[in-house]
Amino acid sequence: MAREDYGIIEEDIIEYFNQRFLEFHFSITIDVIFQCNSKLKQMLKLIKIPDQYAVLLKKDLLVQINPEYFDVLKDDEAKSILFDMEIDKIQTNMDKGTFKISTKPELNANFGIIDKYSYEKVQRALEIEQHLMDKDEDGD
Repeated sequence: MAREDYGIIEEDIIEYFNQRFLEFHFSITIDVIFQCNSKLKQMLKLIKIPDQYAVLLKKDLLVQINPEYFDVLKDDEAKSILFDMEIDKIQTNMDKGTFKISTKPELNANFGIIDKYSYEKVQRALEIEQHLMDKDEDGD
């Protein structure tokens, strides 16, 4: 990937993520850093920063967001579902003060999200995201 595919995230996107993130009430503090990734094939992706880099950056979690997908998706509920589903993959271990990102299949790892929104709404949000990805691939 070229360096121009990455960049700084706009403040309104960061605020939106932080608003969704704070609703999860994690048992440990997770310091977040944001990165624009215009080649990302989904709305957002969470990456645990390896310990050797986390010490240098003083950040634990890299949040990559495709701003084009964020801006195009006008359905606020679908956007909330997609953000919540990704954030819900964070699993904390309070005893060790650590966390990991779950790699389980999306719907199996997000029963709380399904309970909150309903299966149909979650499915619709995933279909919208898939449509955005398909449209993006057709444009390449």
